[in-house]
Amino acid sequence: MKTTLKILKITTVAAAFAVGLIFTFTKCRKDIVVVPVPIHDTLFGKTISGLVQYPDFGNVTQLAKGAVVSLYSGSSKSGSPVATAFADSMGSYSFPYLLPGNYFIWATYNTKNKNNPKAPIEGINFETSPGYPVTMASANLTQDIMLSNVAASGTLKISITPSDTNGSMGAIKTAPFEAHSKCEWWTEYNKDGGIGGTTIQGGFNVFKVTKFFFDEASPANSTIEGYVLLYSINTFEPARDSGCVPQTLQQDTYKLNGVAKLLDPITDTAWYRAPLGSIEKYGKGYLAHGSLEAFYKHQGGNIQAPRVTPLPPDTVSWNGLGPQYAGPWNQRVTNSIDMYFEFQAKNKVWNAAGTTFNWFFIFEGEFTFTRQQYYVKTTSLGNTMHVTPHVQLKGANNVEM
Repeated sequence: MKTTLKILKITTVAAAFAVGLIFTFTKCRKDIVVVPVPIHDTLFGKTISGLVQYPDFGNVTQLAKGAVVSLYSGSSKSGSPVATAFADSMGSYSFPYLLPGNYFIWATYNTKNKNNPKAPIEGINFETSPGYPVTMASANLTQDIMLSNVAASGTLKISITPSDTNGSMGAIKTAPFEAHSKCEWWTEYNKDGGIGGTTIQGGFNVFKVTKFFFDEASPANSTIEGYVLLYSINTFEPARDSGCVPQTLQQDTYKLNGVAKLLDPITDTAWYRAPLGSIEKYGKGYLAHGSLEAFYKHQGGNIQAPRVTPLPPDTVSWNGLGPQYAGPWNQRVTNSIDMYFEFQAKNKVWNAAGTTFNWFFIFEGEFTFTRQQYYVKTTSLGNTMHVTPHVQLKGANNVEM
């Protein structure tokens, strides 16, 4: 039979919460029973809570649902956090059962709430900068958190045009040669006509950069211009690439001896342009407020060399879809499209013999557009098309950059 000799109640605090522990000593077996007893915050300990948001462009803020909020003991971010919370669906976080004292709040947020090491960009990362030192007294404390744009504050200036190095912009690196630049894409697809079952993906063989200037410290000085040839699309399914895909993208090409030839540059070239003053810091990268110019709907009857017969009308791929797909005749379709991009690496690479080196500068981008914006006909694809341009610039042989 157990006989309780003494009950000793003590309180421990791990900076973030308090728990009462009841130690019971027994006479017969001399064992110890430890019983945790939560202490209600109305009796002991107070709460820090608030709202977590991140800055969207155009002076708009968004709720940071799922943001990771860390609490440190003291007035700075040092050591390990004593507690961690996650913002709920309303962007709210809470740290209950706190003792009076000094604390420091730090938060991070990924717009997709995940990171995939295989993807060049998997969500846009924000964080607090410099963080929030707070003092807990005898009452609950509200501390809202506004995450920051924290792109690198380096001084790299790079261009693909040698003449850009002459002028008032200071020292500019010139890397005029492209290497392995490409443009991948994906969207939802279901071969049975439903949406969301699987994905269809592919790429364009080359993303050709025609104008590029990047100012790391002052992104408003930057500019981007490049294009893809739509006939170079690859879905990894050859039957599609020579059949329904060209028709869906409003292409006008022909094949000579099995090789695709450009029939009409207007219909076959898709451009992305971000002019001077359109680029700003965003998250840990940059946001280009640019435009996507693509696709061309012609009524037919016109002749584009080397074709000797009139082009057929586009009605085959545009007819009967309703006014949102009607589209303008005989003109390019241009829409404002924002592209997020990151400067991800500057690498020095030597040849196998160790006699020649090149500097490589790697940029990854991501933007989306909808089928309605460009009157793309299809009944089996999702409405949102995801595009990920990749640009790798290569400096001259044995030139330090």
